[in-house]
Amino acid sequence: MLQISDALLNELDDLHPTQRTAVLHPGNVSLRAGPGSGKTRTLVARAVYLLETQISAFRGVACLTYTNAAADEIRRRVNESGVQAEGRLTCSTVHAFCLNEILRAFATLTREPAPQAGQVLGDTATQVLLQHCFDQVGIAETLAQYRTAENTRIRRALACEEPLDVFDPREVAAARLYEEQLIARGELDFEAMVTRALRLVRKHEPVRDLLHARFPHLIVDEYQDLGGVLHELVVALHDLAGITVFAVGDTDQSVFGFSGADAKYLTTLANREDFHDLPLEVNYRSGQHIIIAAEAALGTAHGRRARDGAPPGDVTLEQVEGGLDDHARVACDLAQKAQHRRVRPERIAILYPQRGPLLDALLNELSRREMDVLYERDDKLPAGTLSRFVQRCASRTVTNYQLHTASDDERPDMLRQAEVPQLTALERALTTLRAEAHLPPPTSRLSLLRALQTCLDPQPPYPADAPAFDWLQQLRARLALDDIAQLPPRQRQQHQPG
Repeated sequence: MLQISDALLNELDDLHPTQRTAVLHPGNVSLRAGPGSGKTRTLVARAVYLLETQISAFRGVACLTYTNAAADEIRRRVNESGVQAEGRLTCSTVHAFCLNEILRAFATLTREPAPQAGQVLGDTATQVLLQHCFDQVGIAETLAQYRTAENTRIRRALACEEPLDVFDPREVAAARLYEEQLIARGELDFEAMVTRALRLVRKHEPVRDLLHARFPHLIVDEYQDLGGVLHELVVALHDLAGITVFAVGDTDQSVFGFSGADAKYLTTLANREDFHDLPLEVNYRSGQHIIIAAEAALGTAHGRRARDGAPPGDVTLEQVEGGLDDHARVACDLAQKAQHRRVRPERIAILYPQRGPLLDALLNELSRREMDVLYERDDKLPAGTLSRFVQRCASRTVTNYQLHTASDDERPDMLRQAEVPQLTALERALTTLRAEAHLPPPTSRLSLLRALQTCLDPQPPYPADAPAFDWLQQLRARLALDDIAQLPPRQRQQHQPG
């Protein structure tokens, strides 16, 4: 007889019937979920349900995401559910999973060298090697920095044995040479992590058996952003290793299409007889008028609907006579009107089709009016695990200050929207960073937690005009970030795990 906690029972009771069906389904599921449909909530509930009721304490669930931020969010929410997930939930990016749970984990078994951090190429080294390959095959005039995505598409087609006639034969030759050079140099990049992991799973039955023993269930988020090789890996884990798959994605929004990602792979799973296909059609984030307008803008009608009782939302059409400067003027007028209604600037978005003259006109008008704006990640920070850790620390400090200074009326809404990194999660990330840098272990976990709390949760909170430089200096000193930063940068790539 199943023992289900009150917390899980309450969560299952609160889910929409389709969400609940997805969580409780005993086999494979393809969950096609649009924006605001509660897909992450459903995914988390599935992980909690599996950990609590379906597998023993000695087995676990693997959850694959496309970004570290998504992995952190899912891990946090599972931990907050109260289920015993420590050591049983492996939640990471697909590249981290391939590197740590397959290539490194089974290096001794497969008699292949275990990849080390220094052997993983970053973006700059990847472009240098690709340019070398272009030079060798006689297309030195082709610049690698502009053809990296195309090279990725070709390599994925090669790994999946797909037709190559749509590609330039010279670039195909360069891609083949690139793979040979990686092997000869004993190096790999993020794409090679997946192709080599796929080869090991297909080739070695013991690897498949051990993966199934540890991870009888596999959850994959944002499936539409997977390319052909990642899809083949999931299929191999299911078909050859017998792992049950729960795939979640939205066929309308594949943001990595430039590198070979395609929503067709999610559709392929949905069409399989051994997968239960479930669409989440209720949008909990938007009103019906907004949903209709969004589907009209996308040019696809899915018939999605707002939750019962949701306000329809306001959609106002503004007819603009004139050129792009007039469009920019009207857009900025609307943004300023929203600010006058006390809408916070970070809650206002101006969307445009693509970079180009319209964006230039918008930026000129925003600058003329002295309106602050962030666009196209123009405030990019350095990539890497250390940089991401500092950003998460800053997010906690700023959010805590905003909550402290908010009015009683504003605080409930801010609490619902805030995603404050937990101190325990930051402590785990800091411990990993210290281990990567070969620093001695801290005297105790409590000492790290206290150092983080002193830096991030001071009493009273930092004032709004406190210099960010002073805060960062304190963070560097108390957490020994300078010592961590001595680790060679290419060992701390954005997607690479500790």
